[in-house]
Amino acid sequence: MAESDKEAHDRAYAEGELAERLANYDRHFERINGSIEKGANAQADLAKQVQRLADQADARKKAAKIERRAGVSRLLIAAAWLASIALTVAVVLIVTS
Repeated sequence: MAESDKEAHDRAYAEGELAERLANYDRHFERINGSIEKGANAQADLAKQVQRLADQADARKKAAKIERRAGVSRLLIAAAWLASIALTVAVVLIVTS
């Protein structure tokens, strides 16, 4: 049974409409995929920045610990220097008395 002109037109119209809808879905999914990719890239960048901040915080803690140790060493050196001066003064006083 041959298809009438009207039936052929209706079928072609429906196929065209379906193709257009599929093309719209393709564009929509491309936008979604692009958005997901941008979001994933932004999340990766944030993770790198957070890691950098954590690394900086660790470096500052280590520097502060080293500085505290250096401060204690300076205090010990100063105390030893003062003790040697006091000892020298005591010896001089004993010898001269």
